[in-house]
Amino acid sequence: MHASFAVAATLLSSVLFGLAFPPDGLRILAFVCLVPLLIALRGGGLARALALAWLWAVASSWAIAPLFPASIAHYYEQPLWVGLIVGTLIFTVTASLYYMAFAAIDRVLQRRVSLLSPLWTAAAWSAIELARGRLLTDTPLLIGNPWGLLGYTHASGSLAQIASFTGVYGVGFVIVATNAGIAGWIDALRGRDGSGRSARTAAHAAGLAFVPAIAAALAGALALRAAPSSRSEDLVEVAVVQGNVSVGRTWRSDYYGKNLDVYLDLTRRALRAGSPRTIVWPEGAMSFFVESEPLYRQTITGLLEASGVELLVGGPHREDARGERVFNSVFAFSPDGRIEGRYDKQILVPFSETFPFWSSPLMRRRIDGA
Repeated sequence: MHASFAVAATLLSSVLFGLAFPPDGLRILAFVCLVPLLIALRGGGLARALALAWLWAVASSWAIAPLFPASIAHYYEQPLWVGLIVGTLIFTVTASLYYMAFAAIDRVLQRRVSLLSPLWTAAAWSAIELARGRLLTDTPLLIGNPWGLLGYTHASGSLAQIASFTGVYGVGFVIVATNAGIAGWIDALRGRDGSGRSARTAAHAAGLAFVPAIAAALAGALALRAAPSSRSEDLVEVAVVQGNVSVGRTWRSDYYGKNLDVYLDLTRRALRAGSPRTIVWPEGAMSFFVESEPLYRQTITGLLEASGVELLVGGPHREDARGERVFNSVFAFSPDGRIEGRYDKQILVPFSETFPFWSSPLMRRRIDGA
């Protein structure tokens, strides 16, 4: 495959990958989105494969989050070109390096092709995603960040049910196996299969590659059928509140605590619409130190006492009065307004909550002097 066609195939794979995610949500594309990429990776030398893997990871990340550069620029109050550069750097460190490793591993796997080759490719992809999410998390060497994994395209439905046993990595495995089977079959038809494998053998391998997805979907359908109905008395009604607030201005001192009204209003609407026992506000919903702000806390307590619900909410926690150590935390409020528990986030988001390689004053946010 000529280099220009390899680049085009890689970019096509990224576009299909992005379309499989919300808001488009064309989930069926997940089963074919990697086919152009796999063909491109196997059509040249190692250096070209590594470059294509880097390009795919960056382009796929932009495809999933096209507003990311503007969001970065807005959050850090910097020009748009800074968002583009920083975003590309983030995607390179948190994604490209891992998929470049996959490209190298896949080339080794393809030296000896068999009926199980698509499954070996899927296992390699899942191992790389697992390493990306778990292996070197919170270390200065590489940064674990399981964002935008392929299995997230099927976050609901029958196929997602295997995640209770395998996590998102099992969902990704069955999807990649299908992609790899199709890619291997196309390679054989094009006569570029170095092992001399016939199209018939490739077709058999592709058919075998579909088995994990079919089995997972059938098992998931049975699990959903056996699940309790929404009217079951054993279920607890939960209301999730998501405020449409500006993230960039959340940590400006002149907006300290001003997002609270948004969440209080939305919570009242949720209480009128149903009978939830638990209210959930998102990470960072409280842009103030609730433990040291009696008036804000009293307002939250009044709402909880009136409705008899508990609240899970994210906000900052200051370890001491000087604010030398501040945590991104989640608080559990009882219906009488008491803080029954607090969990401090352990693994921080790189370049947002922590700076693994450098610390730039331009990218540091402050809240109430912390």
